[in-house]
Amino acid sequence: MSRVIAQAKKKYKRSLTIESLILLITALILMSWQWQIAASFYLGAMAIFLPYCVFVFLVFFRKKQQFSNKITYFYYGEGIKFLLTIVCIIATFKLFSSMQPIAFFSGYFIAIVLNNILPFLVDNYLKI
Repeated sequence: MSRVIAQAKKKYKRSLTIESLILLITALILMSWQWQIAASFYLGAMAIFLPYCVFVFLVFFRKKQQFSNKITYFYYGEGIKFLLTIVCIIATFKLFSSMQPIAFFSGYFIAIVLNNILPFLVDNYLKI
């Protein structure tokens, strides 16, 4: 395994841990205000965070990886992430009857922003 991939693994482990803590703490703070809003926020965040975790696992943490297959795993992971996101959103709206759409999509978009910004922040401010 190359050194670059090992550093990327560490970076993504840290960023996923930090993101999960931020989302959980935000949901707990919202829970002190209103339970339905907190649940909707957390479900929205998890609708994108869980597929993102699957994507990171497929791209960086698979045992058998050859350099020529990296791009194949990347596209495969993106497709799986896209399908899982759709399934999570549909299941959330079907199963959770008292959904607050504004809170749901707030959590969804905050998780998307954290997915994109945290790896760069971890790389620049938390030296591996």
